[in-house]
Amino acid sequence: MQGHLADAYFICRGRLATFRRMSDPFWEAKSLVMLGTIMQDLGEYHEAMGYFSEAQRIFGDTQSEACLVKNRINLANISYMLGMKQTAMKWLDGLESNRFVISDSAYLANVLVSRFHISEFADRRAALEAYDISRRLGNDHLLTISLLSMGMLSYEDGNFVEGTGYLKEGLAATWRTNDLPERRRILEGLVKCCLASGDTAASGNYRLLLAELSDSLYHHERIDSMRKTEHLATINRYEENVRKLEEKSHWKFLLTISIGGGIVAVLILSLWLVWTSKKRLQADRLLEEEKRRGLELLNRQYAIEIEAKEKEIASNTMLMSQKNAQLKELSSKIEHMRERGDIAQSNSDSLKSDIDRQLSADDDWRYFKLRFDEVHPNFFTQLQERYPDLSKTELRLCAYIRVGMSAKEIAQILSVKPETVNTSRYRMRKKMRLPSDLPLETAIESIGTLPPTK
Repeated sequence: MQGHLADAYFICRGRLATFRRMSDPFWEAKSLVMLGTIMQDLGEYHEAMGYFSEAQRIFGDTQSEACLVKNRINLANISYMLGMKQTAMKWLDGLESNRFVISDSAYLANVLVSRFHISEFADRRAALEAYDISRRLGNDHLLTISLLSMGMLSYEDGNFVEGTGYLKEGLAATWRTNDLPERRRILEGLVKCCLASGDTAASGNYRLLLAELSDSLYHHERIDSMRKTEHLATINRYEENVRKLEEKSHWKFLLTISIGGGIVAVLILSLWLVWTSKKRLQADRLLEEEKRRGLELLNRQYAIEIEAKEKEIASNTMLMSQKNAQLKELSSKIEHMRERGDIAQSNSDSLKSDIDRQLSADDDWRYFKLRFDEVHPNFFTQLQERYPDLSKTELRLCAYIRVGMSAKEIAQILSVKPETVNTSRYRMRKKMRLPSDLPLETAIESIGTLPPTK
């Protein structure tokens, strides 16, 4: 469903309307559960709670016991997401002993994992049983979350070495499922356990893996967030259109009833006033919408201009780096020719002197900084104020990162290996005291940017 949430929402909305017209409450409730799941995926927890609660009421009215029981985990999880821990635990109470849950091992494991997390790692029995069931089923997804639960349980109990073992096994499972968010949570747990057990070397290695994973997840999560925002906007427009159609139908109904009641003249006058008011409000909304779209357009144009300038700066910098590399190679060839006697020393010295003047790294950096300051005029000032421990070389590295240059490209400019750049990035993160789940690009991307024209 991910990636097509808006389409799925429209399909479920249409099915919901169809089943209501057909007076089929069971499938109406099923459609409500699907709508709740979609809104939960989009982060609209209050909306999701409304759909799940309505479905639960209908399942109760139709005596659909299996669905009534299995929808409780949805209500438990969404209650916890809304901060209602006690309510969430009440929804889970008694589920493990229900005959419908016992007959579905995978569902039972999910119930147990939810109980463990909602109890905030206090329900040890739930974690152990979920672990045993996922082991028995051989389900890598369930095994991953149950191993994470066991690892955090061991950590809370002070069994750091045992917790590390569970989390390492869970890390291996994520490579089979390619579940990157779970891998990040497991790496965070490994860092905690290794630090608590005194294994600083292992903790450092896991911290490096976590930083690399967070950097790679950053772009995926940003794209996913943008897609969810687009889906929500599409759904909101759809709901607004439905609301308008319902309002229009409502007014038509009122008009019919009023005519039948003999108050045609009064009703027509009222409707005219309402229509005039709606037109005025609609005009105001259209004006505000145009203003908003204009500002969005300016913001997009500004972002495009900034990105184009950053790409131009990066491209010119790479060209200058390549030029320097070619000049160095030419200087080396002239030196070999002088040693072989193919060229007079006075001529070789003159040529090398000319090449050395063209090889000034300071000139290249001054050119880059001049163009960079045109795009991000306050970058270095704000960066030094926020992170005063950064060296001049690290400030320069931040600027290269800000224009979107990769570690390989930066290494070419600085004439070092990419591994050296990655090591510098790790040291910078420590100096900047960044959380392990915050990518380095995020920490510096908003620094020194001019606001768009309003």
